Amino acid sequence: MMSSVIPFQNPSSADASLNSLAQVTIKRSIAVKSMVTDAFRELATQEMAQEKTLLQEQLQHLEQQFQHNLSQLQQAAQEGHNVAAAMDELHREVQSRQRQLAELLEQTEQQTKQLSTLANGAYLTTGQLESEVTLQVGDKLYDKLRQAEILVKDGVVTAILG
Repeated sequence: MMSSVIPFQNPSSADASLNSLAQVTIKRSIAVKSMVTDAFRELATQEMAQEKTLLQEQLQHLEQQFQHNLSQLQQAAQEGHNVAAAMDELHREVQSRQRQLAELLEQTEQQTKQLSTLANGAYLTTGQLESEVTLQVGDKLYDKLRQAEILVKDGVVTAILG
């Protein structure tokens, strides 16, 4: 395979203006940070309790699906079909999904514990958003791309930084 080398050419200012864009719009991340208050703590605790319940229900549903699929494979095996590979795959898939759900459940538990230890007035990152920013020739790139933040108290935006 042959590669070609293109020599660097410093375009004149007239040539640069023909190929240069006046501006470009790009995306950047914005962190949403919520101030811990009694009302925030209560709402977040309720949401995490609902999340734990949902995860536990998903684990139960997964177990039911596993038992159903297992019985079908066992029936096929009794009929003389070779189901060893399908059984192994079923076990791998179920174990993988169980681990994922258990990890999410553990993360939710840890977040609940963390929330209970935070003092009122502390900020907790509760989300990430994207926004567009326009760059023009002469802009300070790192100032434009700096991490922006939206500060929230009890659901009300209190500041937009960056």
